[in-house]
Amino acid sequence: PGQFYTLAALFSFTGKSVLAARWWDVLTRALLAVALYLLAARATNPVRALPVWPLAVLWLTYYGFFSYPLFQGLLFSLLCLLAYLRGLESARWMPLAGGLFGLAFVYRHDMAIYLAAAVGLLGAAHAWMRHARPLDLARQLLPMIVVAALIVLPVTLYFLLHVRPAELLNQLFLFPLLEFPKVRDLPYPKLTGEVDNLPFYAPFLIYGLVFAAAITRLRRLSRLNMPENADGYARARVLAMLAMAIFGAFGYNQARVRSDLIHTVHFFALALALLPALVGGAGGVGVASTYRRVGGHVVGMLSMTLMLMLCIEPLDNYIRQMQAQSGNERYLAVKIKAALPIAQGIAVEDWQAGLLSVMKFYAEPEDSVYIGLKRHDRVFANDVMSYFLIDRPVPTRYHELHPGVVDTLAVQLEMIADLERAKPRLVFLTDMFDGAKEPNESNKSKGVKLLDEYIRQHYRLFTTSGPFSVLRRKEAK
Repeated sequence: PGQFYTLAALFSFTGKSVLAARWWDVLTRALLAVALYLLAARATNPVRALPVWPLAVLWLTYYGFFSYPLFQGLLFSLLCLLAYLRGLESARWMPLAGGLFGLAFVYRHDMAIYLAAAVGLLGAAHAWMRHARPLDLARQLLPMIVVAALIVLPVTLYFLLHVRPAELLNQLFLFPLLEFPKVRDLPYPKLTGEVDNLPFYAPFLIYGLVFAAAITRLRRLSRLNMPENADGYARARVLAMLAMAIFGAFGYNQARVRSDLIHTVHFFALALALLPALVGGAGGVGVASTYRRVGGHVVGMLSMTLMLMLCIEPLDNYIRQMQAQSGNERYLAVKIKAALPIAQGIAVEDWQAGLLSVMKFYAEPEDSVYIGLKRHDRVFANDVMSYFLIDRPVPTRYHELHPGVVDTLAVQLEMIADLERAKPRLVFLTDMFDGAKEPNESNKSKGVKLLDEYIRQHYRLFTTSGPFSVLRRKEAK
């Protein structure tokens, strides 16, 4: 949950606004593009890796989904890998690697688990290559582990003291592993040969070639027991390739469950950064010289072709956006309502301004407001942004209405108790997501309608604004 605390700290300095959150997101993505380039440079050389930076900028901008904490988790994970790879050469980098691991854990605990596995496998590969003992590996990792523990343990203890352990276990592990796939699963796209398939299928080819090259090279270096072999490949380059491939391959776990573009970021970004290493023909190592040269040329040409093809989808999107802007004045300027400074940086719809007008006249700043759905027995999503824009207390911890959670009996009973305790004067209900239908259990009614019945009994329709119905508590003045 580190992103929530980061934004809260940021707003305490800048004031609450979408624009402040957007700048944090932009800074993260800018640094992430640099981190991808630096890893690519370690896997090949600084000049050959140069295309990674503009490609990363292109894709990281194209993804959208601003303030999505995956980007912070990925940034600190990649910086940790960079520091760890340097730490294999000089022990003074290991404490920094531990600190960065701790930060990755704070933002994405699942990514930190993948990172720990990657670090362990890399350490084993490095020890095997140098014919070192397991005890040497443990000593090498000890500074990293100690510093990481100084971050991970206090954060874990803090949440254990404030959240019931069973609830924490469910929120962080059980629900994502067991229930999330049921209600959010999207099937993996069919391989059609179109460019929009590349983020889903190109990584399999890239990681396969890199693993083959790296493992072959590791075996040769292990036999030679020398800093470099006759081909000039340093251990550092091989380990960098292996680090990116191992950690990137773990990203498939997210891509396979909800198979849309934004969930391929981890899986795809590391593969993209590995392409320059393959341009040099890394896939041809370990075989007879003639075949190695032919194989190297084939792999290199394939990698260059992939890099060119990967420009098509985001560039096509930008071109279509510019064409839309030229014919639609709405896109030429950001609509900012003078009475809504919190929305600086985004377009505000008229119905959102209408909700704010209702709030201004019929609710005090300390009054809580519930923003929900016209039916809670079938849930796809809710308008979380309006909670931020109206800037009022939330009467229940379920500010995000998620399928598999809010449509269950236990949670609806808890939400009813919350609403009865807070007695918000106003309730905003929308049906804007009723048309969303996916091939998973979010498309089914769970038959639990207690929350809907409670709202009908205690609230009456007051007014409407766009897709929202505004309800007022019956006993409210």
